[in-house]
Amino acid sequence: MPESGKIGIVHPVEVSDESKEAWKEQLEDYEVNQPIEQLGRPTYGMEDGDEEQKKLGWYEGWVGKGIY
Repeated sequence: MPESGKIGIVHPVEVSDESKEAWKEQLEDYEVNQPIEQLGRPTYGMEDGDEEQKKLGWYEGWVGKGIY
């Protein structure tokens, strides 16, 4: 790894479903337990038409209530 390289925790929205499955398989093959459930945690994206909105109301009431 280059001296300027960095290692971090990936968020599941940053990778494709195929890549997540490949990583899960890799970790299972080597019997590596994830210390943080990151690859299988649920993610929530925008729905059709949301990109035009100034406020997304579908998540109101959930923030801070442990939806993970």
